[in-house]
Amino acid sequence: MSNEIDIPGTVHLVDMDHTMHTRHASKNEDIVLDPTPSSDPNDPLNWSPRRKLLSLICQNLYTWFTGIAVSTVYSVLVPLSQATGLARRNNGIMEAEHRLWPFAICVITVPASLILWGVGAQHGVHWFGLIFGMGCLAFTSTMGITLSVNYLIDSYHDISTDGIVTVILVRNTMSFAISYGITPWLTNLGYQNCFVSAAFIGMAASLVFLVMIKWGKSLRIKSATKYWTMVNRDEVIDNERYGE
Repeated sequence: MSNEIDIPGTVHLVDMDHTMHTRHASKNEDIVLDPTPSSDPNDPLNWSPRRKLLSLICQNLYTWFTGIAVSTVYSVLVPLSQATGLARRNNGIMEAEHRLWPFAICVITVPASLILWGVGAQHGVHWFGLIFGMGCLAFTSTMGITLSVNYLIDSYHDISTDGIVTVILVRNTMSFAISYGITPWLTNLGYQNCFVSAAFIGMAASLVFLVMIKWGKSLRIKSATKYWTMVNRDEVIDNERYGE
């Protein structure tokens, strides 16, 4: 049996012989609790089902309605209003980079929410603090995605479909990698160090908007010839396909 337990992905969840010296479920004594709860009564693994359900409901309501809904409205209306104001100062010309300034909020909120979650979980902060951090992270994640996609469409409107497909492929690849890397990362560093390091990585990623504000237009100028070549090629292909 010990050889089976050591196999990654194999977990002993039912103590058939009642010989395992670990925590078992209170009502079903043959069920092994994995991960094993600590002796701290504030450990979420020791919460009653009612308290876990309340936490889940609060988390979903806060994340969905406060985090995602507000960030969607904010990331659409505020950049548009801000871009209009910047265009007035730029002789009425709006540059795609004008929409990126709300990323400044991500530079602060992304690391703050991750530190709140990681340090809070490490030191037993009240459970609503963790939910608040998750809501803030949902806010910045949704806003960052919306701003990035808007910038892509504003910069290369006529090939934005191809661009979004490329972005989705990169995003899914990163999500796949993180899903495998987060477990040893968290196990080896612990909650606090893991989320603090993730906070500074998130801050560095958010600060890239300053690079695009500085050099984004020059990059668009350099790629203009190639961009219009791709647009004209797609038009020719569409005309041949649909007989126009």
